[in-house]
Amino acid sequence: MPSQRIELSRRRLVQASGLGAAALAGAGVLSGCKADGGGSGGGRGGRFTMVADMNPVKQHKNPPMEDDALLVKQAIAPLFYPKPALYDWNSADYIPMLAESVDVDDQAKTLTFVLRQGVEWTDGESVTATDLAGTFKLAWALADSSDTTWPYVDEITVVDERTVELALSKVFEGVAYKAATALVHSYARYGEFMDRAGDLMSKGSDFWGSDEQTAFTSELSDLSFEDWVSCGPFRFQEQSDNLVVFELHEEGLFGDKVKFQEVAARVAGNTDILPFLRSGEIDYATNVLTPNDREAVMELDGVVELEHANYSGGGIALNNNRHGEFADVRVRKAMLHAIDRDAVAEAAVGSYGYTENHYDSGYSVLHTEEILSDTGELVYYEYDVDKAAGLMEEAGWSKDGGSWSGPDGKAKKYTLIAPEGWTDWTDAATAIAAQLQDFGLDVEFNPVPQEDFLTILPSGEYDMAIRQWGSTLRPMPSGAAEWNFFYENLRTKGEPGMGVETEGIETEAFGKVSVDEIYQDAFGSEDYDEMLAANGKIALIFNEYLPRLPIWEGKHTSRYRIGLNIGSVEVDDDYADNNPTLDNQLLIALLQGKVTPA
Repeated sequence: MPSQRIELSRRRLVQASGLGAAALAGAGVLSGCKADGGGSGGGRGGRFTMVADMNPVKQHKNPPMEDDALLVKQAIAPLFYPKPALYDWNSADYIPMLAESVDVDDQAKTLTFVLRQGVEWTDGESVTATDLAGTFKLAWALADSSDTTWPYVDEITVVDERTVELALSKVFEGVAYKAATALVHSYARYGEFMDRAGDLMSKGSDFWGSDEQTAFTSELSDLSFEDWVSCGPFRFQEQSDNLVVFELHEEGLFGDKVKFQEVAARVAGNTDILPFLRSGEIDYATNVLTPNDREAVMELDGVVELEHANYSGGGIALNNNRHGEFADVRVRKAMLHAIDRDAVAEAAVGSYGYTENHYDSGYSVLHTEEILSDTGELVYYEYDVDKAAGLMEEAGWSKDGGSWSGPDGKAKKYTLIAPEGWTDWTDAATAIAAQLQDFGLDVEFNPVPQEDFLTILPSGEYDMAIRQWGSTLRPMPSGAAEWNFFYENLRTKGEPGMGVETEGIETEAFGKVSVDEIYQDAFGSEDYDEMLAANGKIALIFNEYLPRLPIWEGKHTSRYRIGLNIGSVEVDDDYADNNPTLDNQLLIALLQGKVTPA
């Protein structure tokens, strides 16, 4: 794309109340200026290869249907299929990508995007506001009433060739997030569906969950393509069963800045990282490594480790539907007391891979201290098998010959599942099962294929499962509330999930509460302090109710290797808190031309 100087809007959203999600970070940082030697291809070359969790044989190239789409939910996505912006997890600002400005006006209740000039799709068409508006209409049609952006969008308007305005019913922290970080699709490819989606908006929220939405989604998912129409600096070239290669697309976003001629995504399990980095088959991996593998990788010449903030961690999901005894909070508290969580974390990720979190709030340390002025109200369920036994007896369990029997007098047996190949989770599951066996609970670990694991959880076809807790869906604190209480917990006939109740919960702190109602303020209050207070209340409820068992808080790291395929790297430390999959700091540097070939 042509180089240009970008003037970014720095107007903050209700700045006095602390809402920072409307601003754009780093004015001019990704301005599209010509890279040295750019334009004619001079100074470019080589291939940058990174690991991706993908299945090129089974996954499709129909990005609006994101869940089964190839690569668009992986860290590599901004290199070929950009969004309007990425997110700066430290400053709560947006990092400009396709949009040169994202502006939320709380008085007018509008969200306005202005696109960069000169960006082209791989079919040669220019990227315009029609593409962006159509993208937003599709997102609306595929959403549901629980979404944190689209239910509050009343109208989507193309203002001019580069500008799209969304009329909002209300403005709150994070209302722009889903729109600002949406994958942008081509109108030339999806125009029919985009236009239909725009018409469907007149039906309002009645459309969501209707047979009409099911039919629309089914038709869209039936589309099949051999290639992407994309507008990033790299375009699809070829693929095999374990590798997808992209070549330079100079007319794409930042195509005149990147230094590599090719980038590639490679399938690799956690145990593959050491040999692949050693041989140069990969240059960068975000995989979670075992302590021994991590030590061996760090001994390789030229390996550099990046630390990333993490607002979530590993835990246990218990299936209350299958085992009603799990619904007794005393049993859940007993399990936490019976598990030496530091020992589990050491076995799973080593001392480098976790953060001590003694809050048990369901929120990360950073979020907990943001939303609660008095963290002393929280109870930490320290490792104490005597306390665990006391709680089990209080719940009506009895122990005979070293084994616990339930309140019905019958012996209980449980299977703990984790996905094959996720070595941190399988190692954690092995340690947890062994500790609970020592405590007297008959728990057996059984690894399951990754693809099966992700369908088993919502279906509720399990006893116990290793699963995340915390803010895994979005960087706002309310992401933790959504995940902990509602994710894979629909409690419907088709998707019963954990079977954890969220209405009519009896608590010592607040009496009978509805997490559903409190959650509305936790993510959607227009008053910032009220939003924090609602999240604080949910944290205290989590601490008492334990809808999931938090075992460790993650501290994510990733590694690249200089010397074989990479010549130099200059990473902006301001992005060190970014999520490694959603807003990866190394890939931002690559887009800036600050990662060069050897």
